[in-house]
Amino acid sequence: MQPELYQLLLWISDGLLDGLLVNEPWRKDVVPILNYLDASVIHVGEANTIALTKEGLTGYNTQVEGVRRVLSAYSMKRLKRIYIEGTDLYARSVIAAVREFAELIVVRGIREEPLVELKTNFPEIELAQNSFTDHFDLIVSSNLPQQGFEKIDPVPPKFMKNAKLVFDILNLSNEPSPTIETAQRLNIPFITGKEFAINTALASFEIWTKQAISPSVISIEDLL
Repeated sequence: MQPELYQLLLWISDGLLDGLLVNEPWRKDVVPILNYLDASVIHVGEANTIALTKEGLTGYNTQVEGVRRVLSAYSMKRLKRIYIEGTDLYARSVIAAVREFAELIVVRGIREEPLVELKTNFPEIELAQNSFTDHFDLIVSSNLPQQGFEKIDPVPPKFMKNAKLVFDILNLSNEPSPTIETAQRLNIPFITGKEFAINTALASFEIWTKQAISPSVISIEDLL
């Protein structure tokens, strides 16, 4: 409940908590009552991590950093042309993470309203219906399948064939999604949502403790 959320924020201000992990439905509601917003929150519109800084209660969206971390292992500078399937919150996090180095970001969605909102917040993106290329370095699947189409890869096959990397940000299970299965069949390297979730959590932990986690301390491969 909202009074409990306010109480937790007071405990952070008083030094009784190092920080707070915020889930739905509070990620948007908490934003107006914070003292300072990291750029990640401004881009995405939601905060999932709260910590106390010299500016006061500060909000972060560590999903943006989670995306950066999983992509950095594959040399982000090589991923110039990016296709995103879907318009949910994760799509915002991906765009915020890649916009600095991408030459082209194409987004496709089923409903027009989220697409228009994305285009308003990120003018540099191009909508799929206005794009004439099928050559992309990075394919991101950020869309839950429609009912009855769970076993069908939502990404157009012609977009997959030239990809250098596939990132299925929603694939958190041990079973490969249709998008991952397509990547495996085409021998394309891929990243799952599990790797993204772990890196997002590690980014939050580092904000709360103000300490970087050494690779010698924790192994992503072991966690997976």
